[in-house]
Amino acid sequence: MKTKPFKAMLNWLKNFPRRLYDAFLRFPASFVCTIALFIILDLHEHAELFDENVFFRLVFVLILGIVMFAAAQLVTESFGAKKRHFRIIAGAVVYLMLQGYYFIAVGDNDRGTVQFLMLLAAACLFAVTSLNLKNGAGFEKNASLILVRIAASVFFSSVFFVGLVATLGGIDLLLAEVESEWYIEAVQVCYIIFLPAMFFIGVPQKDNNSEYPKPLKALFSYVILPIIIVFTAVLYIYYIKLIITRSLPISETGGVSLAFLAVCIPSLILITPLENKLSVTLRKIIPFVLVPVVIVVFIAAGRQILLFGIT
Repeated sequence: MKTKPFKAMLNWLKNFPRRLYDAFLRFPASFVCTIALFIILDLHEHAELFDENVFFRLVFVLILGIVMFAAAQLVTESFGAKKRHFRIIAGAVVYLMLQGYYFIAVGDNDRGTVQFLMLLAAACLFAVTSLNLKNGAGFEKNASLILVRIAASVFFSSVFFVGLVATLGGIDLLLAEVESEWYIEAVQVCYIIFLPAMFFIGVPQKDNNSEYPKPLKALFSYVILPIIIVFTAVLYIYYIKLIITRSLPISETGGVSLAFLAVCIPSLILITPLENKLSVTLRKIIPFVLVPVVIVVFIAAGRQILLFGIT
């Protein structure tokens, strides 16, 4: 019994190259974007070959490419389009979109960063839903598996990073001086190469038989849902205070309400497969709870536009 964890680790290491190769065959363009991003960051750090504006455009495009090419592959799987020319067409469409974004992207300023983050969030949301684009059956399970895979990839990459930093620190302390650039290289290897690779290895297939992840089930049942209940009570007390005082702080009210919606709506989707009493009750109540919050968001947004215009 004591050797089982060790054997499981050996089997995982033994199968890792094959699983990595299969993931590369499944998401080749995303892997190419990952490697290109690593190379560009490395070249910019050591040689500064690119203008700052061009550099940021390239980085933004490649990060978006990692997500969008993966989403395109999942769309083809969702529709059962297994032939190569379907994948080529989907990849070509994404490539043209990225080319267009490269030429219209603002680059190295706050506006360009906000635009990039909004596009990245939209691309990630589409990627999560793309596997069930044709058939919505199993969407909650696949979405939960993807979330768990992201968390696991971040965890393993962080462990790998700590190990590399400890190794470099040991070399620096005991053998020879290690320059700070090597620590930056460790960050790039762990979070630009290793993290996406770990994620793509575990992306679920369309018709997988995996169960709803137990860690996520425990997290929602014992942590997230109770927090949502408490915060809902606080938010409604705040709304009552606003009614009594006849005031509406735009930034506070709109921001808090929007953040509440951003947490509640995904949570409502992800708890759909859960059958415990708390989850079933909240699935019935949350949609009605969200209606006043949505109304407040629209009122705050409308007042913002009236006072300051569209910026």
